[in-house]
Amino acid sequence: MQNPKTGELEKIGETDDGCETFCEPLVPENKAKLSKYFTPENKVALYTYDFEDNWEIKVRLEEILPKRKGAKYPVCTAGKRAAAPEDIGGTGGYEEMLDILEDPEHEEYEHTVAWLGKNFDPEYFKPKDIAF
Repeated sequence: MQNPKTGELEKIGETDDGCETFCEPLVPENKAKLSKYFTPENKVALYTYDFEDNWEIKVRLEEILPKRKGAKYPVCTAGKRAAAPEDIGGTGGYEEMLDILEDPEHEEYEHTVAWLGKNFDPEYFKPKDIAF
């Protein structure tokens, strides 16, 4: 995420104790505060998940509201599509999965439905399911 004070990109993640030669500096994820990165002037961040498949998710600050007593923050208010299954093969694998699910005659259809579970709905999204 871009640090609004320095303008530099900072990577947030788990620290890797096995890093002995070349490692990018990381802000430990348990110490990073979203309020440091999102401001009225800095509303968008790019979140990369699963560095091997390189999923990039745009996170946008929509509005800063008065704090409500007893509420837990941050709060997700909207989004699109269900989370991608683990090890799907990046965006290409996810799109291939969507094509298979649209065609019950596809040779991989039964295997894909069995792998995902019959209740998997790629369009499902519920903001309350998002965990921070």
